[in-house]
Amino acid sequence: MSNPFDTAEAAEVEELGSVEEDLDVEALGEASEDEAEDTVEAAPAAPKGKSGAAKEKKGPARPAVPEGYIMPVAFARELTKHLAARGAENKHGKIHPDTNVIPPQQVYSMMRTNGSDSKNPFPVHELEGFTTLLKLEEALAWWDAKDARVSKSKAEKAAKAAKKAEKAESAAEGEDNTPDAPAEAE
Repeated sequence: MSNPFDTAEAAEVEELGSVEEDLDVEALGEASEDEAEDTVEAAPAAPKGKSGAAKEKKGPARPAVPEGYIMPVAFARELTKHLAARGAENKHGKIHPDTNVIPPQQVYSMMRTNGSDSKNPFPVHELEGFTTLLKLEEALAWWDAKDARVSKSKAEKAAKAAKKAEKAESAAEGEDNTPDAPAEAE
């Protein structure tokens, strides 16, 4: 019975006969002893475990952030703490560092939509090896100013809508109260 995993070469060897029958074991033993003197033995493998002597310690995957700067993910955590202290809310309720956090994706989205060509660009710094670094106080100040701009804009839109509704209402009342045109005399 043949093995389904045999290759074509293995099948040819079976057809030709056993290789062991043709070998001279004594001659083979002498040759291997001579070759053993010429070969270099490999160093024994270091034992697996917690011994630190054999392993090299790996450094961090990315360079350390320069002092005074913060990465956007860390800024999201700090922003959550800042907004929770102010008692801010979002669509999920009160912001809290454990239950309702500002996701890093929101920070990256703000950075992208408020880029350098924006009217109020997000304060992003680029240093060697880093493309997006923030200064904590500067970024928090920008976020607070953004909240003020948004609330001011909402208040202006509400006032404009109220004024427009008032104007439409007075125009509707004016049409109802306007006396009919006097009849022309014949």
